[in-house]
Amino acid sequence: VRFVLAAAPADLGLGPGARLVALVEDGRLVLTPWERLEEELWAELADVQESLAEELLRERRLEAEKDA
Repeated sequence: VRFVLAAAPADLGLGPGARLVALVEDGRLVLTPWERLEEELWAELADVQESLAEELLRERRLEAEKDA
């Protein structure tokens, strides 16, 4: 496997030991710094008003009732 970098790792703020997440998007391998992905996830969850665990339990209970 051969990689071609569009920018030098140092230009991207990456150094030895940098944690990256590898995703395939539209047939391309995309490497994203873990910290950036984590920030995006927390931003998406910022508006959540209720417990996600409670929501999951509620959904599971409804599915169990349908199956019963």
